[in-house]
This record gives sequence, C-alpha cells and structure tokens, in this order.
Amino acid sequence: MNLSLILLLGITCATFNPEGTPSDYKFLKKEKQVSLSSREIKLNNGRTTRELRAELVINVRPERIKEVLKNEQLSRQWMKGVECFSLLGKGTDNNWKAYIRYNIPWPLSNQDCIISYNCSSTNEGKALTIKMIGLPDYLPKKDGVERISHVSGCWTIIQAANSCRVIYTVYSEQKPRFPRWATDPIVQQNLINSLSSLKELVERE
Repeated sequence: MNLSLILLLGITCATFNPEGTPSDYKFLKKEKQVSLSSREIKLNNGRTTRELRAELVINVRPERIKEVLKNEQLSRQWMKGVECFSLLGKGTDNNWKAYIRYNIPWPLSNQDCIISYNCSSTNEGKALTIKMIGLPDYLPKKDGVERISHVSGCWTIIQAANSCRVIYTVYSEQKPRFPRWATDPIVQQNLINSLSSLKELVERE
C-alpha cells in the first residue's frame, strides 16, 4: 500500500454484504468507531497488492457525505496530511475531478495525484456508489513532487433509518518503497483519523 493512500479519502468497489464484512477480508482493528480490514489482490503482472476496507456509521443522509467529498475547503479539514485539494474544470453533480497534493513526512517525498470521481445512485438515492480512479497523466508533473502512478477506490454509502453505513475501499498497483511492518501502523492510524474526522465534521454541521 502506497503510504500516501492513507490520506485519500476519495476501480474496485467491495461487494456489499448487509450482514457484515465480506469473507475474503481479514479484520485488522476497530478504533474511533471505524472498522478496518484488508484483502490481497493479485495483479496482472503476477504481483499482489493489498486493498484496505474501512467501515463506519455516520448520522447524516448520503447526499450530505457526497457534498463534503467534493468540497475543497471541507476536504482539507478532514483529509489528514493533505496540503492541497482543488477541483478541476466544471464537472457535474455526479462526475468531477480533483487534484490532491500530500505533505508526506521524511524520508518520503511529497506526492500528488489526480482523481476522477463517478457517482451513481440506487434505491431512490438512498444508496450511493462513488468510484475513484487515478489519472496520473491528466496534468504535468510538478518539480519536487512525486506523482502517484495508480490509485483505485470506492465509497459505498447506504442509508439506514437516520444514519448511513459508509464503506471505503482503496488500493494501489504502485510498488511500495517500504515494508508493510514499517508503514502499517501509520497507514491504519491515518485512515482511522481521517474517517473519524469526516464523521465528526458532517455530524457537527
């Protein structure tokens, strides 16, 4: 898992299982009302990568979460380590692109990516799926900033009574520069902190 992906909170969606976590995921931990699990994905080149899955309950309607995900000012508040989040072009209500730059601690260099978001709804808007895929060649690279070569993720947001079940999955085919034992604690904690901040932000407003 590329270390900067811990900061992405925004192409493979996890298959929705109303009873709980799909059986091919391994539970990792639960903290701040966020449950983390992971599974191995085999890539076309024979290498494997790991997909992270986070789940939590947020007490708002699905459309409100979508609004926050595409809001430049609010995204910088809950996405940990994000130095810049800028929407690109006009976009539409269900399709938009964003440039994201991360301030990564030493020994890593600062990194950036361009993400395309595609939203679809079912059940009269009570369930939203927002697929995310990286577009590494969409903009020229910046000096001193490493471009993330691949990222793929998905938000699945399902309304239930007065709350939403939120499932976030993400993985990268970019080869990691550091071993998992060194990055896992940082990866997991930053993902938990980001989603916990998202929950706090949308429930407070």
